[in-house]
Amino acid sequence: MKVESPKSRRKLRRASRNVRIEIPEADFSTFLVYLGIGVLSTIRNRTVPSEVGIWTLGRLALWRDLRKVRIPEQVIDVINVADELSAIEELLPDRFDETIAEQIAQLEEQLKATKDPIWQISCAIVPSTEESEQSAQHPQKKPGSKTRKPDVQIGGQIRGK
Repeated sequence: MKVESPKSRRKLRRASRNVRIEIPEADFSTFLVYLGIGVLSTIRNRTVPSEVGIWTLGRLALWRDLRKVRIPEQVIDVINVADELSAIEELLPDRFDETIAEQIAQLEEQLKATKDPIWQISCAIVPSTEESEQSAQHPQKKPGSKTRKPDVQIGGQIRGK
């Protein structure tokens, strides 16, 4: 029987945390364009399988909420095709590379048309339920100390929160 060390249990607990990303609504469309170009490029280069499109960009739960945010319809249309990439690869393999190239080109055109192609992002680590319970029982904050969320550097911007 394998016994876990306290150190390995801490690693498992850390792995269960979530990172909450906050993006100003004005930057969100640009962020999605960059995300779409990146995912589609890795699929085109065969770094990841085409099914990645379904489970990342094409997730229905993601798109239900995104319809509430102002995003150009062209961006939504292009990224929605990610849901169909594995079917295109299987049923129309001769159109697969061309389809991805078209989608990337449309996203790049959208990026060229963007007044300010820079986006900002901030994040916060959301503790797992177990960590929340432990920190409530054993607070580690020193008296008089201030809590500061970390700065994050992504897309050439540094933003502290």
